[in-house]
Amino acid sequence: MRDDPIRTVLGLALGALIEREGARQPCRTAPSPKAIAADRAAAEAKRARRNARRAALAAPSTGGERE
Repeated sequence: MRDDPIRTVLGLALGALIEREGARQPCRTAPSPKAIAADRAAAEAKRARRNARRAALAAPSTGGERE
């Protein structure tokens, strides 16, 4: 008995779809404590830069500008 060509094609298409969808799933591993600490440090540095920039813009002028 021969394989049914329609079932073969459908099986290959379904297999390819499952494989492609499986590849889209992100890895669900928990981040390491070092990675968490690095992320927090980066966020804190970003916040400090933003606050310094805002403070510099809000500071009164020093009179050093040209008129």
